Amino acid sequence: MTQSLIDIETALFAPADIERVADLSLSTLRTWRQRGLVHAQAIVGSGNGYHVAEVAQLMLLAAASRVGVAPGTLQGNGGQAGHIFSHALDQPKAWVSADDWNVYLAEKRKADPLRFLVIAPGFIQAMPSLDNAWLPAASTVIDMRALGEVLVEKAGRPFAALRIFDLVERDGRSFFVNRKTGLPVE
Repeated sequence: MTQSLIDIETALFAPADIERVADLSLSTLRTWRQRGLVHAQAIVGSGNGYHVAEVAQLMLLAAASRVGVAPGTLQGNGGQAGHIFSHALDQPKAWVSADDWNVYLAEKRKADPLRFLVIAPGFIQAMPSLDNAWLPAASTVIDMRALGEVLVEKAGRPFAALRIFDLVERDGRSFFVNRKTGLPVE
């Protein structure tokens, strides 16, 4: 049995894309970046860019802000955006190839990402369902699966691809080789 390592490679989104995908003005994006709520990656020759997981974080902050929750309230809960990212990856249109999507579905963790984020004063909780859930008074509920679907639709292009590395042994050494290129990983 071959041992493999699977890596998800994602495209970067330019700030102008954020305005369309996250429904967020560039001035708000700049303010949130200055406040340390989000971080852009440098794109050589292009300024700043955002990974899909960061776009998911921006979408979560924007959704919370639209229902009256201050974005800073979610600071330290950035991991919740990972559920949005996971829901986006469940969509075939997120992937560069159908083969990558099928491998991802076969290999992904068995547990589904949590769907709802419940926010109330002093309370932030991600939940798989709202059935029989106790919700504090004055709760705000954000559907993270819906945000993942919106991310894929508004991106307008595939943004995820798999890189698969197989562990091989040669000349008494073990190392990983990129399955597509056959080249060893440095």
